[in-house]
Amino acid sequence: MTTIPTREQLKRMFSKEKIKDFLKLGGKTMLGYDDASKTIYEEFTKIDSKYDISKLMDYTPLNTDLNLKKYEYTAPTDSEIENTAKESLKNYLDSGKSSIENSYQDSLSSILEKENKVKTSGENTKNELANDFEVAKKSATNKLVKNGLANSTIIVSQKEAFDKNKLEEFSKIDSELTSTLNSLTSQKLLLEVQKQNALNSFDIAYAVKISDKIASLNSEVQKNVDKVTKLNNQIEQEEAEYALNQEKENLKRQKEAYELSKDYTENSVAFEKIKQEEKFKIALDYINTLTKANAYSFVEQNDKLKNNLGSYYTKLRAAISARSE
Repeated sequence: MTTIPTREQLKRMFSKEKIKDFLKLGGKTMLGYDDASKTIYEEFTKIDSKYDISKLMDYTPLNTDLNLKKYEYTAPTDSEIENTAKESLKNYLDSGKSSIENSYQDSLSSILEKENKVKTSGENTKNELANDFEVAKKSATNKLVKNGLANSTIIVSQKEAFDKNKLEEFSKIDSELTSTLNSLTSQKLLLEVQKQNALNSFDIAYAVKISDKIASLNSEVQKNVDKVTKLNNQIEQEEAEYALNQEKENLKRQKEAYELSKDYTENSVAFEKIKQEEKFKIALDYINTLTKANAYSFVEQNDKLKNNLGSYYTKLRAAISARSE
């Protein structure tokens, strides 16, 4: 609160003429009293604000929404899960099939190599045999010619015998070659069957692994769904509890405001008296800094003061009258 200057301080600050002018004006202006009275009314305003029931009743409801952000999780589709499972087993699939194919090719190459060797060996044997028969036939023919049988039917018969034996031997070689080649062909067919069986078995194993992987991925997805659901349920519960507590507090404040309004209505006269008494004390402190004459002048010509003090206005005038000076 602003300190009110004393009369002696005012004398030192202003001339006697200005003081006389001030007294004539009733202390409304000049010599700093206007600033002092302004401070008085500021204090009055504070008292009015303190007992302003409308402000006490005009409460702002508490916000009941926490605005918490919920967790989000988009579960992959069945197609996406299947693709993920296949992608994770791609190396297994490629290496597995490649291993079966490589094993098949190695075995097939071995059989084909044997076929080539058998065919080449048969051809070589037949060539060697044909050459041997030709040499033997010439040798036998030369002997008969030396013996004077060049035109004999024996030579013809002998040549036919050699040719027949050659064909018989060729037939044996061809028969053995065919048997061997047939055996190798059977091995190739068996190898094809074995390859297909291996692929079928691998496909079954792969299908089992795919199924297991999909089940594992679905389990992980479900765990994520459950986790997010649990967290969001906790958020909803927290928000519900918060809203309930805030609503309870709002009801409490509303009730308090109602009680205050009721008390004020029932005791409005008493509230007004309290305000006026506090304002009276402020005003009394102020006029006690003035001379009796100035105090009278200030009080008599100040309707604003009278309106604020009510019945205490008379009491303030009485206090001035009771002063000796």
